[in-house]
Amino acid sequence: MTSPPIHEVSPGMLVLGARAGDQSAWDELVERFGSLVWWTARQRGLSDADAGDVSQTTWLRCVQSIDQIRDPQAIGAWLVTTARREAIRLSKRAGRQVLVGQENEHQLDAIDVRDQISPDATLITEEEATGVRQAMKRLPQRGQDLLLRLMEDDRPNYAAIADAFDMPIGSIGPTRARQLERLRSAPELQALAPNR
Repeated sequence: MTSPPIHEVSPGMLVLGARAGDQSAWDELVERFGSLVWWTARQRGLSDADAGDVSQTTWLRCVQSIDQIRDPQAIGAWLVTTARREAIRLSKRAGRQVLVGQENEHQLDAIDVRDQISPDATLITEEEATGVRQAMKRLPQRGQDLLLRLMEDDRPNYAAIADAFDMPIGSIGPTRARQLERLRSAPELQALAPNR
């Protein structure tokens, strides 16, 4: 039995191949998801050069974390999330931050930008921020507080968070996952899904 052509292999199998050191699997991952990673950075308002930097850092994180990715089939979502975080990190380092909306209840109102972005992109960004704020309000207060605490820092101190929330460190990840799943299923975010 012959193996399928590399371009027909599922993303999950590519991740498994990359874990095993298969260079063709890495090449195909970059081929399939490279543009997505770059555009994710550009959607955050970064210049082409900065989007390139974010792309490189995202792929570096992928190489460093390939063995820890829990759901290999969801590599695309992992890359998008990582690229968004790296774009935000880069924007914060550049010191350019624009606050969206007057509510400014949480740091969710802050959207980092580097260059001027189009009015349509601004509208989408404001719509996303509003949707996330509204969806967050559907979560129990403890869930909101936990997610916001985890987002405060690039490398959250899980021991301090466990102490503050009076919960075992091992419960933080599963609790976070449940709260994020509630967010994903919130009508406010479901309404945004077709636009993405």
